[in-house]
Amino acid sequence: MQNINIKIGGVPEHFNYPWHLAKQQNPNLPFTWQNFNGGTGAMIKAIETQEIDMAVMLTEGAITGINKGLNAKIVGTYVISPLIWGIHVAAGSPYQKTNDLECGTFGISRKYSGSHLMTIVNAKRKKWIPNALNFEIIGSLDGARQAFNENKIDGFLWEMFTTKHLVDSGEWRRVGICRTPWPCFVMVAHKNALKNNKEEILKIIEAVRKTAIETEENLIIDFISKKYNLSKTDILDWKKRTQWLIAPRITVDAVEYTQKVLHEVGIIESTKNERFYLADCCELRQSIGNVVD
Repeated sequence: MQNINIKIGGVPEHFNYPWHLAKQQNPNLPFTWQNFNGGTGAMIKAIETQEIDMAVMLTEGAITGINKGLNAKIVGTYVISPLIWGIHVAAGSPYQKTNDLECGTFGISRKYSGSHLMTIVNAKRKKWIPNALNFEIIGSLDGARQAFNENKIDGFLWEMFTTKHLVDSGEWRRVGICRTPWPCFVMVAHKNALKNNKEEILKIIEAVRKTAIETEENLIIDFISKKYNLSKTDILDWKKRTQWLIAPRITVDAVEYTQKVLHEVGIIESTKNERFYLADCCELRQSIGNVVD
């Protein structure tokens, strides 16, 4: 019998600690993890080429990718709370508040990435001049640091706690925040992986869910602090803001509203029926209860 190994990708950020901790606690779980510093865009490419079978990615990235033809489906919701994006400038920047950046150049990891979309969402919320934004593709968080140093960008949006060490060190300043109007993360799998190993994928998801629920808080804090360079205070603050689901479920609103915004900002050309995006094992609900706090 062939050994099954589900190749799973995700960003190297604290949100993904349950996967690493679950694997540490149960090495026999049939998956391997691969970090993607390039974020959603890089994971979409890796799923399309089947370099990985599955990924934990931003909800808006998953909807965009599948809408544009990614041969994959959403298998469930990972984090149901919004993602908080920090709006950053270099320490020596003359910009002091978010509105100062109205006609500035923003770093984005890739076209149509989360950093790209949320920059547009923020501009629309602020009622900035349409089409006044300029973008510079920087690839990753390290690329953003280099772009700031070389004065290629004026602003950069990235998850607030992931960049906190750069703010705390004085390299960057945070001039504002922007919350996503939809759940943070979903789990996406290539259609072939779902066809061949759906039951194994669902068992892995359940094991990761149990890790998030059952692991003692002190162990989680210690694990995250060592792996992701966050202080205990920061971790507790982040945990208070984060609600997990880690299950094959998603709400109608999550799909409908994400599509609506993506269409309004021109990232997708048309919307689809909600079921178009979902694996047959993923339940579509009006609302989701029993969230893991």
